[in-house]
Amino acid sequence: TFSNFKNAVGTGTDRILLLVGVGAIFIYLFVLFFSSFYSYPEGVGKAFEAYSIWTKTGSKDHTQNGMWAYLEWGKELELPLMIMAAIGTAFAFFRARSKFAMFTGLWAFGLLAAYSLIPYKTPWLAISFLLPMCIVAGYAVNEIISLSQAPARNIGIVLSIGAVAATAYQSYDLNFVRYADEDTAYVYAHTKPDFHDLVRRIEHYAEASGKGKEAKIQIVSPDYWPLVWYTKDYDNAFYQGKIVPSDKAEIIIAKTPDQDGDVLRRYSAEYDLMGSYGLRPGVDLVLLVRKDLADR
Repeated sequence: TFSNFKNAVGTGTDRILLLVGVGAIFIYLFVLFFSSFYSYPEGVGKAFEAYSIWTKTGSKDHTQNGMWAYLEWGKELELPLMIMAAIGTAFAFFRARSKFAMFTGLWAFGLLAAYSLIPYKTPWLAISFLLPMCIVAGYAVNEIISLSQAPARNIGIVLSIGAVAATAYQSYDLNFVRYADEDTAYVYAHTKPDFHDLVRRIEHYAEASGKGKEAKIQIVSPDYWPLVWYTKDYDNAFYQGKIVPSDKAEIIIAKTPDQDGDVLRRYSAEYDLMGSYGLRPGVDLVLLVRKDLADR
């Protein structure tokens, strides 16, 4: 409990010495890790530079989700975990049987509070507090199973099984069903499913040209990842990143709508537009094929 913690800290000189010792350890570890075990002394100064930059961008970038973003995202995607973590933290403090469980509960909900106060909100920061939530949720399951009252224990077991089942379903749904759903908070710049349609069309027209993997592909879009991985066997796939002469390429990949006007002026005489394909949220690519190869 807090009173026990307060007594353990001590009073007067003992408390001051303890705080000085903790501060010295913190500074030592800070220098140790940011200097890469003293092999890169400049790293300590660079760490302060990084935090200085972050304090500027952290109040401007990714601030549109509001203060309660992590709770709203958690309600949609992590509710069973958060409930079990809260139960585990309550067990830890009211039963006071595990200092590690108390520490983990403070770790989880302390970071949740800290990241909620900072205007900068992104899904990947949630990993920092979801990990300790998993640990303290496991502690909750252990404490529930250990209850002496059978009715409470049975209710707790049912609750635990339900939480595990709901989390497993959410994991399946997010990873295999809605992995590119822009309405899901964790879907952040993921590749869209119809990108694979673009890859199949590239393969189709490359084969139709009679050159196969030797077909020439001009990628003039400035955004193209992960297309690089899918065209790695095409020796004549050139990632230009801007509008360039076609050079008689069989296939051209451009970005819409950013490059529409330039694409029309430069390529419309020799190429047909065969379709538009989503690459990721906010980025669409268009496929242009030389007229002698285009499907009619």
